[in-house]
Amino acid sequence: MENNENLLELIERLEERIKNLEEKYSGALADIKNLEEENIETSNCLYELSNQIDAVDARIDILAAEPYTINQFNLGNK
Repeated sequence: MENNENLLELIERLEERIKNLEEKYSGALADIKNLEEENIETSNCLYELSNQIDAVDARIDILAAEPYTINQFNLGNK
């Protein structure tokens, strides 16, 4: 019978410790979740910027490949 009481006492202490830890770290878990969401948003922005840079780079390559002559440029009627 004493073993059962010791076991119940140990379970109660463990449950109390778990409760205290959950209360202590609940804010940290919320912070971690927010950081993960921000990380996803930042990653998406970086991919978007990378795609835009690639598009501009491709356009520059197209323009650089076009032949230009001095006759294409003028100062208007001056």
